[in-house]
Amino acid sequence: MSLSRDDHDHHHEALAMPEDWPRQLIDRFDPRVRILLTIGWSVAVATVDRPDVLLWTLLAAITAAAFLCGTRLLHAVRQLTPLWFTIALLYVLLPITWGRAEETSRGLLVMQIGMVGYSSTGLAMANLAALKAGTIAAVVVALIGTLSAAEATNGLRQLGVPRRLVELMMLTVRYIACLRDEYLRTRRAMRIRAFQPRANRHTYRMLGYVIGMIFVRSHARGQRVIEAMKCRGYTGRLPSLQQRTFSPAYDLPLVAIGASGIFTLVWFGLG
Repeated sequence: MSLSRDDHDHHHEALAMPEDWPRQLIDRFDPRVRILLTIGWSVAVATVDRPDVLLWTLLAAITAAAFLCGTRLLHAVRQLTPLWFTIALLYVLLPITWGRAEETSRGLLVMQIGMVGYSSTGLAMANLAALKAGTIAAVVVALIGTLSAAEATNGLRQLGVPRRLVELMMLTVRYIACLRDEYLRTRRAMRIRAFQPRANRHTYRMLGYVIGMIFVRSHARGQRVIEAMKCRGYTGRLPSLQQRTFSPAYDLPLVAIGASGIFTLVWFGLG
């Protein structure tokens, strides 16, 4: 019995794997396992002081993040922009503050511009901090970067994190965009009124007005939100509709791979 061309194409489509199958694979695992492995990897990376081991770990974490997150990796990198600015600040400050006095007396400075000298000790510390920060960020993106806010907070609740802290985190994630929208509306209103920011007293006073207005409007919005929640039966607890259970078939291999990776990192990093 021969298949028609349409049946043949449908057969191939059924056998073909979806483009985002790596993300679907990582989403099968229990959020609690992913959160615990993220914490374990972060602690292990923070305790290692060998740059070569950290460099190889960083490359492996970036590869895993790119494989599991796909196109969302670029979005995660953009969201970590404050981290990159902090690392750049470390490269500016640490070489001129860490070990500069000793290396100046010995004439071992890497570079000196006027009265400012760059020490090799401070540069090494900046490299170490950048490797650790980048590795931890890549691990976070790889393991929990695809978790939704509801899945992450529900996993934290199941791990025993205090309920009020979890609910505060959930509401913060939910309404932080509202604060941003409020700020953008205020900023547009100031631009319409031809406000030009300058380094003068009037600008500082207007900035204070804007911050105060955002706080006042946020408080008013919070009152409306809590009243709406009470009208919908809120009694002080946010029920969760996503109850994930530990599945040995899916979760044990991830636990084994993650634990062996942490052990290998600590073994080579502290050995």
